[in-house]
Amino acid sequence: MKTSLAVIFRAMVRGKTYAALNIFGLAIGLACFGLISAWVMNEMSYDRFHENHDRIVRLAGNVKTDSETFDQAVTSPPMAEALVRDYPEVEAAVRLSDRGAIVQSGEKQFDESSLLFADQSFFDIFSYDLTTGDKHSALKDPYSIVLTQSMAEKYFGSENPLGKTLKIFLFDPDGKGAPYKITGVMPDPPKNSHVVFDFLGSFNT
Repeated sequence: MKTSLAVIFRAMVRGKTYAALNIFGLAIGLACFGLISAWVMNEMSYDRFHENHDRIVRLAGNVKTDSETFDQAVTSPPMAEALVRDYPEVEAAVRLSDRGAIVQSGEKQFDESSLLFADQSFFDIFSYDLTTGDKHSALKDPYSIVLTQSMAEKYFGSENPLGKTLKIFLFDPDGKGAPYKITGVMPDPPKNSHVVFDFLGSFNT
């Protein structure tokens, strides 16, 4: 072993340029391998934190027009109820609709871009828990909303926001906004989730 190391060392001393190029190339190769491996592992980790991730599917539609045909992960709202009713193997379904809105607290208004509306079954399908509130009823009533922890701190600081309201300008055509009752607070969704949001509102709205 010592003899082999001595031979390698002498060869490196004699051919310094060649040795430097080899070492540099090896370092670059290992660095690229590490970065690619980290990226692949991150991509494959998406949504794996859900307890039933291997049983959750996303319904997509195939759209055909006069000029093109394309796929999109959008279907009509009645599809969810029809799937649960007509297909016994479908245990539950949840409708999701994301959009931006103006959110007002007191006299301050904020332009928020990540408001997600969902059915109450959201918490049956996805492994999210509430730090405050009851997840079994949090999205049951219209104009109810769950805040992520970061939004709760943004709008209410250290106060408990449960039962308080935020005015959200969204559906109303007269531009007056509607009060949404806060029914829960939950941790921010992980970065490796393809469903990301800051607010979770009741689809019944």
